[in-house]
Amino acid sequence: MDKRFENITMTGRMCYIFMCIERYLLALYSDRDWTLVARKMWQWMSYPYWADDGWYEYGGITPNRVLKYKDYDDMKKHDGLSIVSREEYDQARKNCR
Repeated sequence: MDKRFENITMTGRMCYIFMCIERYLLALYSDRDWTLVARKMWQWMSYPYWADDGWYEYGGITPNRVLKYKDYDDMKKHDGLSIVSREEYDQARKNCR
């Protein structure tokens, strides 16, 4: 194991991951609005890293989740864990097209 990473906190590691995801999305899809995804990722840092609550907010707007269902009502019917609003779902779905 690389010893250089031992002194980096879990928060620091998560922030680096979020920064990489933002750069990737902006480089690949610069014409789309990734504000919602970025806000959800960075909001996750307000939770303790071991809490699952952050995943339910962010996980509900990832492309594989958004594209899995035909619309917001279908997602709510089949996925009781997602806690995103209809507006957030619609915005995320628009970015996945």
